[in-house]
Amino acid sequence: MTLLNSTGFATSDFAQWNEAGQVLLLAVMFIGGSAGSTGGGVKIIRWLVILKAIRRQLSTTVYPDVVEPVRLGGQVIDEEVVRGIFAFTFLYLFIFAVSTVVITLDAGRVGLELTTLEALSASIATIGNIGPGFGMLGPFGSYLEFPVTSKLLMIVLMWLGRLEVVPVLVLFTRSFWEW
Repeated sequence: MTLLNSTGFATSDFAQWNEAGQVLLLAVMFIGGSAGSTGGGVKIIRWLVILKAIRRQLSTTVYPDVVEPVRLGGQVIDEEVVRGIFAFTFLYLFIFAVSTVVITLDAGRVGLELTTLEALSASIATIGNIGPGFGMLGPFGSYLEFPVTSKLLMIVLMWLGRLEVVPVLVLFTRSFWEW
């Protein structure tokens, strides 16, 4: 599925699919490629760690005295790594949500009417480096009608998504630049 691995290829115009199908595809955009791939999204391995950490939390809520580390492939994952994955995912989703609102407001400012699904897909398609979205952003559409300010935001989102969110944000911290 090209929306999962961010190749951007399309054999049919999924922008014409029903809304339930498009929402499913939108969810797939968040999953992303496998670890080490240049595909966009959060990455499958991170979602797996999050699901295992949530399952552990539910288990330790029921049995508070149980010590249950998060394991992947039989190996214990360090708690700092688990926290880092949660932090990355939160930042990714936060940036996605804020950029969706900004894209919607900016499009409205110039009279461009976007549906909620189009605005969501514009944001996730750019931060996930996926390419196509839904509606006018479909596989046979383009981003041409967006205002320049939205396009600049989308460029930043593509940069953030390709280089990963945390390393880029570290560039904007004071401690990174102190010698």
